[in-house]
Amino acid sequence: MKAASIKARWDETISKGPGRRQFLCASAGLLAGMAGIRGGARLARAVDFAQPVAEAAGVTAYLNHSNLFVRFENHPMLTNRSNASQKYPYFSPL
Repeated sequence: MKAASIKARWDETISKGPGRRQFLCASAGLLAGMAGIRGGARLARAVDFAQPVAEAAGVTAYLNHSNLFVRFENHPMLTNRSNASQKYPYFSPL
């Protein structure tokens, strides 16, 4: 491309203002750059326990299709239903 056509495209883009897609791409790039500067790879690491901690002895969690069930000593504590056909994920009982 010639410099004149690049400048013309640039001027056209600037005159219209950034679209939603350009804004999201720029924001994602900025956040990724900031995470890299601050050591984002270090923040992503988590401790992997070989055995559950003592406080979680009676807690069990299992997945049934797209539903997550959390039980404490075989009593239901939380259910998360997040099917693709639902508008929102549902939590119960709260």
